[in-house]
Amino acid sequence: MTEGHGRERWNHTADLLSLMANCHRSADSEPFKRSDFHPFTDPKSRQDDIDFEEVDLKILKPMFTN
Repeated sequence: MTEGHGRERWNHTADLLSLMANCHRSADSEPFKRSDFHPFTDPKSRQDDIDFEEVDLKILKPMFTN
């Protein structure tokens, strides 16, 4: 139970760290992922990361704009 609580807290922290790092990275570098900052995951596996494609995001646009 303690490990699960720690993982949940690190998921949140790693998401925030990757967001901030991506805001400040150069355009020609590879985007950071949650697993780059999460101590409980193997950075080589990246199984916890979700990759969104531009097509997926275009589907959501009509839902939030007129």
